[in-house]
Amino acid sequence: MKAALAAAAGSLEYVPTKAAGGDQGRALKIKQSRLAGWAGWLTGLAIRLLFRTLRLEVRLTTEGTSPYDPTATERFLYCVWHDQILVGTFARRSPFAAALVSRHRDGAFLCGALKVMGMAQVRGSSSRGGARAAHEAVEVLQERHIAITPDGPRGPRREMKKGILYLASRTGCRIVPTAAAAKRMWSIRGSWTNLMIPRPFSRTWLLIGEPISVPPGLDHDGLEHYMGVLQGAMDSMCDQAARLATGESVDEVRSRDEDRQAAA
Repeated sequence: MKAALAAAAGSLEYVPTKAAGGDQGRALKIKQSRLAGWAGWLTGLAIRLLFRTLRLEVRLTTEGTSPYDPTATERFLYCVWHDQILVGTFARRSPFAAALVSRHRDGAFLCGALKVMGMAQVRGSSSRGGARAAHEAVEVLQERHIAITPDGPRGPRREMKKGILYLASRTGCRIVPTAAAAKRMWSIRGSWTNLMIPRPFSRTWLLIGEPISVPPGLDHDGLEHYMGVLQGAMDSMCDQAARLATGESVDEVRSRDEDRQAAA
């Protein structure tokens, strides 16, 4: 993926126009965005081919919550940590889902990759285009699920932000926590988090948790409370996935979780 980004950056060239300097800058940005989109599409295709070699298992805690189910009638907000985004995105084609994508410069690259899987994109983040993205997301949720990385686009790693809770409170859509792990994987270092990529033919798990309902009209304190609830659910799911990847059986994982809940 990094190689594709570097290749895209290396192929950029400035195309002069007769317009003023500001228009020249906009023309360059458009060309950069298009090239990044093509690089993302090619990278997405390569990742899709990689994922076809995996021994992938999707585990549902609650029936009817799969983002890949064409018969599903309820729309969900899927909560995904940034470092695990590839597994949920490339596990299977999901033409019934969309993803919230940052307006930062890597957003066009990611949009290109998502198109390989038939996913729509909602552009915006907590730092750029957030209000517009929230309005668009409300419309999209009438027909599609939306996957959101609440620790993006700048981190801190696996630390919850309020955007996904705000959307849930406003739309009434339930939040589904997710987690992923692989028996063997690469970890690509980023500026604030790493990116998990399962190695070819490795056993891989995608866990889809129990939906969380968020009441409408929450104030600041209410959002803080549910932010803690969702953080706890995501931490628990990631712990389960990690233990499966280290070789614990499903029964062992469930037994330890039940013991932990009883102790709490």
